[in-house]
Amino acid sequence: MELNLKLVLIIVSLVMFYTTLKAVRNDRLPIRYSLIWLLSGLILLFVALFTNTFGAISNLIGFQVSSNLVVGIFISLLLLITMMLTKIVSEQNKKITLLIEEVSMLKEKNNGK
Repeated sequence: MELNLKLVLIIVSLVMFYTTLKAVRNDRLPIRYSLIWLLSGLILLFVALFTNTFGAISNLIGFQVSSNLVVGIFISLLLLITMMLTKIVSEQNKKITLLIEEVSMLKEKNNGK
C-alpha cells in the first residue's frame, strides 16, 4: 500500500476518533450512537497500520490492488452507518407518533371537562 494512502487513512481515522469523542464529551452524541463511528475509525486504523496483513487479506479475497479493498471497506462502512441511522430514525418516528397520540388524548380529555 502506498505511503500516501496510509497517511490519508490514519488521518481520517484520527479525525473520526477526535470528532466522535468531542461530540460525546459535549453531549451532542449519545455513547451508544458513537460506537459505530469509533468502530469505523478503528477498522480504518487497522487497515493503515497492518498493511501486510491487509494485503494478504485482499489477495485472499481476490482483489488485485489493496486500494480497491479500501474503497470496498469505505462503502461497507457507509452502508452500515446508513443502516444504523435508518434504525434510529425509525425508532424516533415511532416515539413521535406515540407522543402525538398521547397529547391528542390529553387534549380531548381536557376539552371534555
